[in-house]
Amino acid sequence: ISFWATWCQPCLQELPHMNDFQREFSDDLVVFAITTDGPETQSEVRSLARRNRWIFQVLKDLDGSVSAQLNPRGTNPFTLFIDRNGRVAAAHEGYASGDEVGYREQITAVIAEAAE
Repeated sequence: ISFWATWCQPCLQELPHMNDFQREFSDDLVVFAITTDGPETQSEVRSLARRNRWIFQVLKDLDGSVSAQLNPRGTNPFTLFIDRNGRVAAAHEGYASGDEVGYREQITAVIAEAAE
């Protein structure tokens, strides 16, 4: 689960990697990108997703209730790695170039754990 917003530059740098992970691990991974955009930028979400050809699920948290439960600090980007049992395996706040290496490690670890 990746919390993001259209106005968040680190988010827009992170999401192409999420798209790559969705493509690469399609049999074992579901990426949900939950936008935290407010009413003034909600209209940009769909066009941004189309323009970038994202294949993962883009969801809108219109009332902030999902963010309140899973991302209470309201950080963007904020990424949760959830295992097959619904437990948070890892969380990552922010994004800097190179973080995708750690993401890949988390994803492969969660997939391997499920296979055991």
